[in-house]
Amino acid sequence: MKKIFATLLLAASFTAQAQEYKRIEGCIVNEDGNAVEFVTVGIMGKGTGTVSSASGHFSLKIPATGNDTVTFSHVSYGKKEIAAKELLGSGTPLTVRMHTRELKEITVFSGKRKKAKLANRGMRVKGAKTMWTPANIGNEIGSIIESKRTFDVEEIRFRVQSNAIDSLKLSINIYRTGEETGSLANILKRPIYVNIPTSPKKQEIAIAPKEVIRLDAGRYYVSVKFVHCSEEAQKEWQDEESWDNKKRYEMSKKSIFFPLFLKAGYIRNGAVAEPEKIPMNLGLEVIGYEYR
Repeated sequence: MKKIFATLLLAASFTAQAQEYKRIEGCIVNEDGNAVEFVTVGIMGKGTGTVSSASGHFSLKIPATGNDTVTFSHVSYGKKEIAAKELLGSGTPLTVRMHTRELKEITVFSGKRKKAKLANRGMRVKGAKTMWTPANIGNEIGSIIESKRTFDVEEIRFRVQSNAIDSLKLSINIYRTGEETGSLANILKRPIYVNIPTSPKKQEIAIAPKEVIRLDAGRYYVSVKFVHCSEEAQKEWQDEESWDNKKRYEMSKKSIFFPLFLKAGYIRNGAVAEPEKIPMNLGLEVIGYEYR
């Protein structure tokens, strides 16, 4: 009996150790030492992730075992992977240096092109909407589109039902994908950010990219990602787990709401989580020119 009890205690000890986390924090900079804003930081496949602030600061809890790899990714700087053990042993604050990604040259086309739309919203589902709160930084929602010919993106559109989050900033992303959404690769060369004003009214958002975004024939995941809001808004949600239902209902009003459309889409609940297929989407439209 004593041996069994001792074995159970030992197992409990190992379990507690496996669940132990330590916080790492620091600043992300480029080759010149300037802060890199809104970098996705996390452990792929484990749902442990965040997005750095506008000043490059990040803070993240990771398993204390140090057996994982922490990934830092940004459209303009590509991906950087660092062993968790190395980060845990460096002390805080950390300085993580990102290196500018080499850009692929755009091929010049002389053929004819025609105005076209790659993604239709689908049917609006009356009353259906999705909500993000300041606790959802890193979340992403979007649609799978398919380009049968070379296509230049001129504008990306979507709707906001209402927004009550201060200093809310979203990013637009376009990933190349295969039949499934695994191994997504962001094809943008520079980030596309959009500020969403606070308003109880519906907003039609239209983004015209400053760079030439050329899609080859294939499948793409086009998404909207929550990357930033005010520090005050984030602090309000830090003790969310302790709220009762009344408090939770009142705080839910301080959110952004998107209308939903009846057409398959994908959602990523967390900065480094895997995209999950859902029967609805955000109603993204991708408008541009198709080469003939």
